[in-house]
Amino acid sequence: MAKTEPIPAWKKYVAEFLGTFTLLFAGLGAGVFLSYTDSGNTVNAGFIALAVGGSIAWGIYAWGNISGGHYNPGVTVAFAAAGRMNMWDVIPYWIAQLMGGITGLGVVYGIASGYPAPTHSTSIAVVTAMASNGYAGNGSPYAFGAGSVLLLEIAASFLFYLVILFVTDKQAWKGFHGLAIGGVLSVLVLVGMTVDGAGYNPARSTASALWAVAAGVGGWPMIQLWAFWAGPFIGAVLAAVVWRAINTEPTEPPAVEAKPTAARSSDPEKR
Repeated sequence: MAKTEPIPAWKKYVAEFLGTFTLLFAGLGAGVFLSYTDSGNTVNAGFIALAVGGSIAWGIYAWGNISGGHYNPGVTVAFAAAGRMNMWDVIPYWIAQLMGGITGLGVVYGIASGYPAPTHSTSIAVVTAMASNGYAGNGSPYAFGAGSVLLLEIAASFLFYLVILFVTDKQAWKGFHGLAIGGVLSVLVLVGMTVDGAGYNPARSTASALWAVAAGVGGWPMIQLWAFWAGPFIGAVLAAVVWRAINTEPTEPPAVEAKPTAARSSDPEKR
């Protein structure tokens, strides 16, 4: 059997950048533009959810074999807590994910900023707040309180990350993990869209908050950002605990070194 060469670390980080870029540019970009052009039309919620789920599925199939396809600091925490990745990769993964998210949504911001806004008094970026997550208070447009939002972020992140851990373990059906992950994310986006904008991803929430502030919506996205790091990280640890408790992934037996033997005899009886 040919020996499998380890994947260089830098390739993993590039893959995480590209996957998070895709999620923010394609998935969240659809949310920004659909929300602006047809504000208040709940039919668009389904299209936005499909765009978000589809974009993460593309990224998993494209680069998941290189980095594991996290594209989310919370997923990285879940894999680290489950003992399924090198701890030295955690911080570089976060950096790559944040850079990919900020860059991807930055492209959306650049496109949005060029629209003349004939039907609105302000630009796309300001009207949509760049799809920022939030809760009631500090000038945020959301009506649900901080406690409700934190509970949603913990519960939805827990479920999302738990599904990821199970569909990517050694006992899972091969080839369907991208569809499963994209599908569950689409449903969870529908659950949380009107509550807090459906975060479940600190890189996504951070990118939205930064570009919303740049667009001039005020400071509330950054003030409230804590909930969209704390919730997913708590959910990630809980998901890892449950996965460790009930997964059926076999443990690898320790390798046994063969004892040296004398030169084989040509006599079949002595072989």
